[in-house]
Parts: sequence; C-alpha cells; structure tokens
Amino acid sequence: MTHLHALLSAPFDRGVFAEVHGQKLRRTVGYLFLLIAIATASTTIWFTLGLRGLVRRVLPELDKLPTITIRDGEASANVPQPWRHSFGWQDGNEVVLIIDTTGVVTDLDDHEVGLLLMKRELLVKGDDGAKETIELARLGDVTIGPHLVKRWLARAQRIAPFVFAAVAFLLFTILRWLQALVLTLVALVAGLGRRRKLGFGALLTVATYALTLPAWLAALRPFVPLRVPHFWLISAALAVAYAIAGVRRIPDEE
Repeated sequence: MTHLHALLSAPFDRGVFAEVHGQKLRRTVGYLFLLIAIATASTTIWFTLGLRGLVRRVLPELDKLPTITIRDGEASANVPQPWRHSFGWQDGNEVVLIIDTTGVVTDLDDHEVGLLLMKRELLVKGDDGAKETIELARLGDVTIGPHLVKRWLARAQRIAPFVFAAVAFLLFTILRWLQALVLTLVALVAGLGRRRKLGFGALLTVATYALTLPAWLAALRPFVPLRVPHFWLISAALAVAYAIAGVRRIPDEE
C-alpha cells in the first residue's frame, strides 16, 4: 500500500491496519515523517497568510511615520514635536510611538506602552510596565524612515516562513514521535488478550497510522472558521480509538 493510499484510506477503512502491520519499520517511519510534513506545511501556510495580512495592514500606517536621524548620539526627526502616534489598544494599554527631542515629554503615561524617542535616549516600556532606557550613542549613526522599515518588512516576509517552517518541523517531529510512542503503549495494552502477540514494529505501525485522522483534522483546522472546544482532547481520543480498533482488526491466528 502506498503512503498516499494510506493517507486517504486510514481514516475510513480499518482494514488498512491489517495490511500494513507487517511492513518494514522504515516504511512506518517514512509515513510518520509524512504526517509531520503535512502538519508543518499546514501551519507554515497559515503563518505565511497571517504575516501577509499583518503586513498589508501595517504598510499604510508606515507612511504616516516620520524619518528619524541619529547622528553623534543625538536624534532628530522631520516632524513637529512632540509627535505622537497610536497603534491602538492592547490588554488595557495604548501602544504608542512618541518622538520628542525638545525635552517636553520625558516619560510614558501609566496606560501607555511602546517607545519614547528623546534627544539622547530611547525609552522602551513593555506590557508589564517594565522600562528600559537605551542611550542613542550605542546605536551609532543611522537614519530610519518608512522606506527602510518597508525594506525590513519585505525581507522578513521572505525569510520568516522558512525559519518558521524549520522550527515547526522540529517541534512536530518531537510531538508526533511522542504521540506515536504513547499510542504504541495503548496498542500494546489493547493486544494483551491476543493469541499471536504483536512485536514492537507492528505496534508502532498501528500507532502511527492511528494518527492519520487527527493529523488531517489538525492540518485543516487553521483554515476552517469553525472552532471546536477541546479540539486537542478530541484528537487524542480519536487516536486512541483508532489504535485500539487497529489492533483488533489485525488477524489473530494461532
């Protein structure tokens, strides 16, 4: 049975387990990595689409930003000051960028988080209220404006999906192997009453193919507007049910 056939049949036909349980272990490992690849591709596509949507929303706001020049540790900007721009509210705080090299504004209000650029310092305030002051002399001579930020975003939009895919592949590899090993124990318990005991390779194969339907559901979930409560608990229950059903479907001759 080809991997493609198993991908399409395993969620609906328990006879797949009887057919594949005796296959070589390397084919089982290959199928598990195919499930990992599907999960990686799904989440990477979801991340890429979300990133593009975020960039499309941010780009019009960038044109409203001033050009900031830092020379010899002192900042200047091509806008009247104090200059203030709000990026909206988050968790009860207003996210702002304030530029004031005149000394009128020296701190952010209690409900404000973000950046305050002063003549010789940059104040950074996080969501937790923690503040950090960075001396501009440490940044060197630089000019930051909408065009530069757009180039950074364009570069990030090209590179970020590949970085995300690499990290996602690593995480899904760990997750799927852990799931397969746990389901192997489930299959072992389900097969205790059998006259013909199943070896580790057969049990791992049953466990791996039992992940097929949960893997499909997880891959489609980011693109379906329907939100299912306790989705991961339901997926785990389905995987356990398929592992038990798979063991029972394998012939038990003397």
